[in-house]
Amino acid sequence: MALTCEELFQEAKKIVTACIQHITYNEWLPALLGINYTKENGLGLEQRTTYDETADPTVSNSFATAVLPFTNSMISDSISFNWTSDGTHHSASYDGSLKRNYNQPILLGNFENPYGINRMLIGLTVQATEKVDMLFTQSVSLLDTINIKTFLDIQQSRDHGIPSYTQFRKYCGLKDIENMQDLPEIMVEGSADKLLKLYKIYTKYKYF
Repeated sequence: MALTCEELFQEAKKIVTACIQHITYNEWLPALLGINYTKENGLGLEQRTTYDETADPTVSNSFATAVLPFTNSMISDSISFNWTSDGTHHSASYDGSLKRNYNQPILLGNFENPYGINRMLIGLTVQATEKVDMLFTQSVSLLDTINIKTFLDIQQSRDHGIPSYTQFRKYCGLKDIENMQDLPEIMVEGSADKLLKLYKIYTKYKYF
């Protein structure tokens, strides 16, 4: 007996969900947080095999607004269309920039286009992600300058009522920040200077 369209959809959904869970919990989180941390906190799929209906699935406002966007630094400025189904390299002349193709289903949905959705999906399976760092591609910035993007992130946190960085440090049991000279000791080299420079710009023009 042939499956209905709804049954096919639900079965496909189960497969896609399982693939995403496997990638997230068995590959991405261990690479991001460390194998020991994920095991100690029960984040591996093998450590929980039954559904717990009493578990709270909500995400904290602070994490969703101020922490999770770090993944934006992992996004590349280009999409790889340079691979064929057998893994061989394909010399592409198509504009594979994220900015040109993002939210453009007409461009990618044309199956006769040699650089359409099929080619993109194959390319993404072998394309390496960017490192987690302080660098963001302009394609995922709301505006085409890092300075404005930083301001928008700060404003978004204020709109959501996110506690200050110093308050979070106290919550985590870390040392208090008493003055600007303390920042270089706890931040990535060069980041404190950039932060203070931006802060002066925004306060001067009354963005805050």
